[in-house]
Amino acid sequence: MTETTRNRNSRIIIWLIAITLIALAAAVAWQARKTRGNDYHTQGQTYLQRGEYQKAVDAYSKAIEFGSNLAIAYANRGYAYDSLGKRAEAVADYTKALELDPQSAIVYNNRGFAYYGLEDYARAIEDYGKAIELD
Repeated sequence: MTETTRNRNSRIIIWLIAITLIALAAAVAWQARKTRGNDYHTQGQTYLQRGEYQKAVDAYSKAIEFGSNLAIAYANRGYAYDSLGKRAEAVADYTKALELDPQSAIVYNNRGFAYYGLEDYARAIEDYGKAIELD
């Protein structure tokens, strides 16, 4: 093997190692971000159970920012908004949750409740019907 061939092979190996290390670092960073999102999601659940709805909204917003189980995070933030009387925000979050998980009967039910609170009875009935159909 000539010196030129050895140098070329060495460069290829170095590049492959560098690419592998970059991919590994990206995977570790992604996992850390996901873990942080899950931590915020857990905080949101705790706040919901305590009836601290604004803190729950804030925690779920962070969970969503970090990409934690998005359908559930949107649904739970919607519930927190609904509990604060912020029906339009609740509807928006329930709608996003349904875009991510269109088979969730409970989210249709909750969105129906929010529509009812907004006096949008036709949409409330439609969502209640879809919840019954899926349940």
